[in-house]
Amino acid sequence: MLLSDDIQVLFSTGVTAVATNLQKADLAIIRGGLNFFPTKLVARPEIKKPEDLKGKALAVGGFGAANHMALLVALEKLGVNAKEVSIIQVAGAAAQITALVKGVISGLMFNEPQATIAVKKFGMRSLIDLTESKIPFPQNCFIVKRSYLEANRDKVTHFMKAVIESVYLLKKDRALALRLIKEYIRVNDEEAVIGYDYYLAKHSEGILDLPDRKGLAFVIQETAKTNPKAVGQTADTLRLLEPSVLEEIKKSGFVEKLKS
Repeated sequence: MLLSDDIQVLFSTGVTAVATNLQKADLAIIRGGLNFFPTKLVARPEIKKPEDLKGKALAVGGFGAANHMALLVALEKLGVNAKEVSIIQVAGAAAQITALVKGVISGLMFNEPQATIAVKKFGMRSLIDLTESKIPFPQNCFIVKRSYLEANRDKVTHFMKAVIESVYLLKKDRALALRLIKEYIRVNDEEAVIGYDYYLAKHSEGILDLPDRKGLAFVIQETAKTNPKAVGQTADTLRLLEPSVLEEIKKSGFVEKLKS
């Protein structure tokens, strides 16, 4: 949709920008979001230790996607060789939790609030929380076409200011934030609270920075394992980062006014 101009700004994982620019597109990341893996490896109750995962089926939303990379990192940190498990695709949080509860799969990477709900409501077990690892990763960021940015810099800048202002507003007004989360994301009270506390109250400052270059380098390195076009590439050669919009907003004093 972004490439065909149906939308002008995309909030997605940095993996999207890497994969698309490898195909000679010209996307630019103009601001970050979560600059780490916000995921937990959640497994069925009978999986009591990492070794129990061997020979089991684990799910990802899509091969090569952010949660696939997160799963590979989690397995490595747990000392489990990825070749010792079966990795299958199961799309959508509802289908994933159903597959986990029914035993079709033995584990998968869950974000919040699904991770907490799976443990509290369905008795699943959290084996590792990658948030605690602090590994740089462009989990989500704001992406535009460079051609659109060059022709519509004022529009992009005003849009980014609006997003920053809304984040500070929602951090100050928890009641408003919870109402909007429930209305637009269609979750219940408990899920809204978990999401607010995790994403807005605790981890929203990433919108004021670009993704860590180490995280983008990791994505390129992982992509190169299956895509020869990524071999030898860097964030610079792929022209992934465009800091000028964020720098302009910061220099204007806009953020400081919101903090006051």
